Amino acid sequence: MGRILRSASIFLGIAVLCVCLPTSAQKDEVVHDGDTNVAKYEQMDYPFLAARLRVSGVVVLRLQVDKSGSVLSASAISGKDLLIAAALENARKWRFNATSNGTVILVCNFVLDERLCTPCQSLFLWQGPNLITITTGSLPIQG
Repeated sequence: MGRILRSASIFLGIAVLCVCLPTSAQKDEVVHDGDTNVAKYEQMDYPFLAARLRVSGVVVLRLQVDKSGSVLSASAISGKDLLIAAALENARKWRFNATSNGTVILVCNFVLDERLCTPCQSLFLWQGPNLITITTGSLPIQG
């Protein structure tokens, strides 16, 4: 009886894996840059608090896009918290032309440049197909 129960458990485990694997494989599917075709993008400013605290870095977002090009959902794959919120808010405003799998990866590079003297003004550069750079000067930390 124990042998039958063990065999049934193994069979059930294999069946569950077979059903679940295709779903998780879709999430981890490679998204090619060539599949990204931006129809409309919104410029964004460097988050003020991040500039004030001298936080810079790269935020990588995964966007799910419907057939009309609207962003259905946006989630962060990586990045710093002070930058992620601004990147997600901005990405939800973008529109895309049809993609082969409905997924877009957007890379947002936040750069602090000491040569810029106006920390409240941001420079936005869309470098397509899926890379944007947002640059601002950094405010000195006051004690």
